[in-house]
Amino acid sequence: MTRSLDRYIFSQLALTSVAITIVLVIAAVLTKSLTLFKKVVSGDLPLGTFFDFIFLIVPSMIAVILPISVFAAALFVYEKLSSDSELVVLRATGVSTFRLAMPAYVLAVISSILLVSVTFYFLPASVGTMKAMQRTQALSLAKTLIDVGVFKEIRPGITAFVGGKDEQGRLTEIVLHDERKPEATTTVTAKRAELFSHEGQIQVILYDGVRQTIEASTDIPSTLVFDKTVYKAGENTNQKQVLKRSDLKPRELYVHELAQIVRTTENVKKRNRYASELHDRITTPLLVIGFVALALSILLSGDINRRGAVKRILLSILLVGSFQVLVLLAKKLIKNDVDYYWLIYVAALAPIGLALLWPHWIRLYTRWLIELSAYQIKTKTRAPL
Repeated sequence: MTRSLDRYIFSQLALTSVAITIVLVIAAVLTKSLTLFKKVVSGDLPLGTFFDFIFLIVPSMIAVILPISVFAAALFVYEKLSSDSELVVLRATGVSTFRLAMPAYVLAVISSILLVSVTFYFLPASVGTMKAMQRTQALSLAKTLIDVGVFKEIRPGITAFVGGKDEQGRLTEIVLHDERKPEATTTVTAKRAELFSHEGQIQVILYDGVRQTIEASTDIPSTLVFDKTVYKAGENTNQKQVLKRSDLKPRELYVHELAQIVRTTENVKKRNRYASELHDRITTPLLVIGFVALALSILLSGDINRRGAVKRILLSILLVGSFQVLVLLAKKLIKNDVDYYWLIYVAALAPIGLALLWPHWIRLYTRWLIELSAYQIKTKTRAPL
């Protein structure tokens, strides 16, 4: 009976988790790719590149969504079992609470292992591939990343603003701010612009504008008024092989590379950013186990109410949401000071600790209620008439 019971509960949990994950991933991808889809319709982005981007952003979505979807599946399935009186019947036949929760713990461990593979390998691999596409398809992606009326970083260190487009598709009212060279920041404004690619390098033809460069050593601006100029906004793809791994963004690097940079870099700001990403990658798989353990501990502790457990579900959601906020807060603190790295481990392990303590607290609370009721009854019986 126990094996068939485990298969029955596990199949419901697995199917529900997969369904919730797929729905949330699709919703997130649609939200993320709305701008890209508009570029496909306008002809600025090839359809094949669009689908490549969709495929590459899925691992980052799974890393965020999977802990929540497995937690939601556990709440839904066990609440359904409770409202259908199946849990009551199973407990009456001698099935222990731990045995009832075992399928959910198995699913949580499997999901945690899947998340380890995502955060340790598939996430940095997909982000790295996406960055490589941005370097090799610079012109298409530069057009994609430019949104009319929005200041946006189109490449690391380059922020662009485009006021609109004319009938020929040329950009109008352009502002470019280049901080790639900290010793000499440049701001360019122009009435019109055209993008083109030359030998793997994005270049912009600017018309009727002003170029202003400020030297960091003197803080004195130098101004140049031009009718037409060519501005290089990209990097040469023939030189991409010489890029050092340590110069890549944190999400492009694997865990062992992040750890190496955190140990060796002397740049405090860089070390903090990479340490935040490193500890987030390590603790994310723990969240699945912690969230599921907390949900089961609250739902299955004490008496089972077949009419539903709305308060327990709301409490579980509130606690899980609080722990998720603590994880995000810990990541933010680590970016400012790496010495706070232990906070993210406390936030990730706290749901497991609370799940272990919750049944003991419920027993103590129940015993206290019984003793209080007995004392009140005893006091009333002794009261004079």
